[in-house]
Amino acid sequence: MRVVWARGPAMTEACPRTEITAASQSWLEMFAVWKRLGGGDLWSVAAKDAEALALLEEEWEKERRDAEERRRSSGR
Repeated sequence: MRVVWARGPAMTEACPRTEITAASQSWLEMFAVWKRLGGGDLWSVAAKDAEALALLEEEWEKERRDAEERRRSSGR
């Protein structure tokens, strides 16, 4: 098989869109709302949801830092 998608340290040999489950879609939607509302207290949500939101926040911040670094590297 060949790599069909890669970003940073992550890569896959299959379309990542097919890997999105109903639960992961729900967490992505929850994260979007949570971010829009200012990223409130995680103690008020179920542990599994809090873990998903924390992980997504960590990845969001990594992506934000990488994008900033790419902008600096390109001279913008």
